[in-house]
Parts: sequence; C-alpha cells; structure tokens
Amino acid sequence: TLTAAGTRVPGTGDLTFIESFPDGFGGVDGLAFARSVVVSEDGTHVYVAGFGDNSIVLFNRDPLTGTLSFVGREVDGVDGVTGLNGVSDVTISADGRNAYASSFGANSLVVFSRNAATGDLTFVESFRNNVGGVFGLDQAADVEVTADGNHVYVVGIGNGVAVFGRNTATGQLTYIENQNGFAGLAGSRDLVVSQDGLHVYVAGSTGDGVVVFSRNVSTGQLTFVESELDGVGGVDGLDGASSVTISRDGAHVYVTSNVDDALVVFSRNATTGELTFVEFEKDGVNGVDGLEEAGGVAISRDGNHIYVASFADDAVATFSRNPTTGEVTFFNFEQTDIDGVTGLEGALGITVSPDGNQVYVAAIASNALTGFTRSAFAIANTAADDLTINANVTASGGNGIVTLNAVSDILHTSGTVSASGSGAVDLNASTGTTDGVVTMSAGTAINSASGSITIDAGGAATLDDVTSISGSITVTSSDVVLNDVVSSGGGALILKPTDVTSTIGIGGGSGSFNVGDSDVGNIQDGFSSITIGDAASGTGVVDIDSATFVDVLTIVGGSISVTELVANDTADNGDGTGLQAITLV
Repeated sequence: TLTAAGTRVPGTGDLTFIESFPDGFGGVDGLAFARSVVVSEDGTHVYVAGFGDNSIVLFNRDPLTGTLSFVGREVDGVDGVTGLNGVSDVTISADGRNAYASSFGANSLVVFSRNAATGDLTFVESFRNNVGGVFGLDQAADVEVTADGNHVYVVGIGNGVAVFGRNTATGQLTYIENQNGFAGLAGSRDLVVSQDGLHVYVAGSTGDGVVVFSRNVSTGQLTFVESELDGVGGVDGLDGASSVTISRDGAHVYVTSNVDDALVVFSRNATTGELTFVEFEKDGVNGVDGLEEAGGVAISRDGNHIYVASFADDAVATFSRNPTTGEVTFFNFEQTDIDGVTGLEGALGITVSPDGNQVYVAAIASNALTGFTRSAFAIANTAADDLTINANVTASGGNGIVTLNAVSDILHTSGTVSASGSGAVDLNASTGTTDGVVTMSAGTAINSASGSITIDAGGAATLDDVTSISGSITVTSSDVVLNDVVSSGGGALILKPTDVTSTIGIGGGSGSFNVGDSDVGNIQDGFSSITIGDAASGTGVVDIDSATFVDVLTIVGGSISVTELVANDTADNGDGTGLQAITLV
C-alpha cells in the first residue's frame, strides 16, 4: 500500500465572505429587491429573482472558486417576456434545460428554455391565475420542479398549490389541478418536493403550519396527508412559517418562521410522509443568534449543515446537523458590516451550491447577491497531498493487492501498476479533498489478471490503458475521460459519478459526468455487463445523444433522455448471443 496520508472529516460549515454584487454597481442590473437565488445543477450559472426590477439575473460561476461574473437579465415586457412583474422565485430543472419563475405581482408562472453552455434564457410561455382555467397562482411565491422532471409545483399566497405536468423535451407545461383550503395552508409561501418524489411539503405563513401532501408520481396529483400546526400537539416555532426544506436522505424536514424567529425540526416517515416534531431553535435562546425574521433555509448536500437567512438580523446563521436525529446545533452567524461582510441587509433567499463549496444569499434590502465559501471538510493527519507514480508498481505471488491512496491527487506519470493472479488494484484519490483527481499520462497502464480494478476520485478520472483479463473494473469520479482502451475478458464495467445526483451525458449528450463518443469507443468488447450511473441510488438526469455499446448495458438515472442508443455485438462472449440487452433504470 502506498499512501499520501490524510483523513477527510466533516468541516465546521463556517462561511467566509467572497464578494457581493449590489444592484447598479459594476454594470450589475436587475437585483432590486433580490428575493431568491439558485445555482444550476452543473454549477456553471447562478440565477437571481429581482422582485423590484421584474427581472431574472444571470451570473456565470467559476466551479473552482465559486466567484461570479454578471452576464445579463431577462426583463418583463422586453423581447416578448411576460409574467415577470414582481418575480418572487426562480428554479432550474435538474436536466438543465429550463428555468421556471413565479411572480407575486403578475400572479403568474413563467417558462424559459436554457442554453446549458451560456446559461442564457429564452422565453417560452407564461400562465396567469384565473386565466385559461389555471388556479393557484394568486400572489405566486415559490416554484419547484420534481427530480424526475415530470411536474412543476407552485405555491400562491392567495390560493394554495398549483400543479403542472411538464414536457421534458420542450419544458412546456400543462395545468393539472389546484390544492387549497387545508389547515395550515393559508399564506402558502414556500414548498419542497422530497427527493424520492413521493411527498410535497408546504409552509403556510398565515396558517402557521407545514402541510403534507402525497404525490402521484405518474399524474403529479396531490393528496392531503396532514397538517403540522403551531401550538398543536406539542409543535412550536411555526408562527409565520416562511420556508421549508428536506434533507437529501429524506429523514428530516426543516421549517423557518419569521414571527417565532425560529428553525423547526421534524422527522419524516418516508412511507407516509407524515412528520413528527423534534425540536426548534429560537433566536435569542441558548445563545442562538441570526434568526430574527428567519427567511430562506438551505441544507448542504452532505447533510452536515443548515443555513438560514435572517431578514431582520441582516445575517446568515449556520447550524451543524446530526444526520441520525436531525437535531441541529447553532455554530455562528455572518452579519452585514461585520468582518468585511456586505450585502446581507434583508437577507431572504439562500442556496448551497451543488458541489457544497459555496453559499449564496439574495438580500432584498441590499438589492444584492452575496457569496460565501463554505468549510465543507477538514483534513486530519496531512502528511502529504499528492501521490505520484513514476515507475512500475507490481504485486506478485498470485493474490497481492496494490492500494494507492492520496489526500488529493494520484498522478500516474510513467510505468505500469499491476497485480498478478487474483490480486486487485485499488486507487483512492480525494481521501482528504472533495476534488482530488486520478490522472494517467499517455503510455501508462493499470493491469490485473483475474482481480478487480477500482478507481475512486472526488474529481475527474483521466485514464489510459486499463485492463483486467477477467476481473471487473469500477470507476467512481466527478467525470471520466478514457484516452485509451478499457477492457476485460468477462468482468463487469461500472462507471458512476461521485455525486449520485450528477447529470450524466452519454455519446453526444450533455452532463457533468460525461461518457463521450471517444470514451464509448475505447470501451472494448468482452465485458459481462456495463453499468453507467450509480445502481444503488443514482438520481441524476441522463442525456443520451448517439451511442453504440457492444456488451450488456444498464443505465441508471432519475430521468433518461435518449436520442439514439444501440447495443450491438457480433462476438459471442460465452452467452451464445450477438445482440446485447439494454436496460434503462
């Protein structure tokens, strides 16, 4: 075993100010009364709803540093755009193809197509409350797209929840129904759809509650389950419920309130969707600060931290989270005009970037978008960062194992890494970072006889010649590049993203985890099976343009778009068949 020592442990979640973009400075426009912010799933763009400017503002984002640059905006009444008067929220579909905006002033829902490369939006259509049989958009406050991409939900402060079906090819919508009149639903201000797609949770600001609906995953229709109300059954902290979110493991729901100045914790029954009150944290109690008129709430994807925007404190409060119990512990808060922080006056909207490295805040009184870096992890026992292999590394004797570990990167610059007999080869980058890479230079090789080859990286895996005579090959990384052949005489090939929610592109398709045409061409005939995506829990959108595989193929994703996919093999690999099977999960 060769190890560049180090251990990655959860960080404090602490925030460090990066920059702020106030409306009207440095060419930035459209951020008057900025209310909400979202980062595209690929991490390349940030969008802000500018309530006072009737605009959706676009920023480019550097995925490495999290820094932003202003691009432009979509404005109500310009270039055919309608329905953005008093825009309250904006969200991006998981497939990255569309943006959806709710508008408080126009009582409307607006649909845009999105250019994944530039981030630019193009107006498609809009819906208005009580027009064309559409209801539920009165003072529309929040909009969400389901992970499967099939439905869109909007809450209106005036009349509950509107349900729309979504055409995944065009992004266009069809109105389905409106749910209203349930206890706790009055003043519906925010909603969230569980990652499994089975339930919808709505925060009612004047109903002082959170309302639970079950979701028909086929039709999108909702069925009332229950209401959790402030002061009923031991529940506390929901007076003025303002925002709601759910942990990615589906175990807990978190609700903020702008009258009780609180963060409320519920456990969730994954089968029924029902909630059980756990606790609440209140501003000014037990050292908690930064929750006065608590607004938006966001949870990091690793589930370790929760962030709350405070309108009256002009702040962002940070809590650590116990993944088992869901309970939270106040850590600290960042406040405007302290330690160089600016742009948090009237903090309202908040989001954590998909990679977990940044937190962005929309502040309605500052008319600004503000960015922070996040302490997502810490490194213990840091003896070295990178592991460089520049000679042959061999395990002989029939069952020797080669294990290569690195805090950050594994750089294979020359030589061959090999194991004989049933010996395995394991490469583990990113034991101490989130983005360590495995990079094989041209002419290098990794070989095993009948043993497995496992390559694990938080960042990209760039591979050259990888061969197991009869064993399996598994690659887990943020992206994969196959510059030379990858082959086996009977083992399985598994290519899967580190983040199970990552978008996957195959052939000419787009995705952050991209198995492109040249990569497909380097996957040699002879595998017992090929799996792309995380078979256990993959939920990312998969975009397949045109690809041909020569072995049994399984593709896993939350939703899958296919232009052309062929599994065609003229060789008999021992199963007596030539035409191989395709399975889309």
